[in-house]
Amino acid sequence: MATIHKTPLAYTSPIITQQLFSDHCGLRKDQIRGQAERENVLIYKLGRFSMVNVTWYIPEDKHVLLCPVMTKAYFAIACGLKEHQVETQIIEGNLPSQRIGRLVMVDIAELTKRCLEQKQERENQLLNEANA
Repeated sequence: MATIHKTPLAYTSPIITQQLFSDHCGLRKDQIRGQAERENVLIYKLGRFSMVNVTWYIPEDKHVLLCPVMTKAYFAIACGLKEHQVETQIIEGNLPSQRIGRLVMVDIAELTKRCLEQKQERENQLLNEANA
């Protein structure tokens, strides 16, 4: 596993594992799963993984993309997966990637775009339910 400096750039993933979300917010993993089933926590499906879409909790005027791409090792640390799991999700096409020279990087810009689209769809669904 790569060693990273503890800078904000190293922790800019728009999705994180439920365990990592649990570690940050203090809820148990089963509580997060229950809230996800009730659709109170927005889940982003990444292959067989159910990741928490953290863009749901960031105000729209506060979205900042510090770096449009990230190495697989940094992304694994930022989102809570193992590096081989990130590689598998890229190979299966579940995680957007971009080739820079001979390196395959996680496309954070595209992933953030997908997460924001999911957030917007969920907000529209809640608005429609409230108006019904």
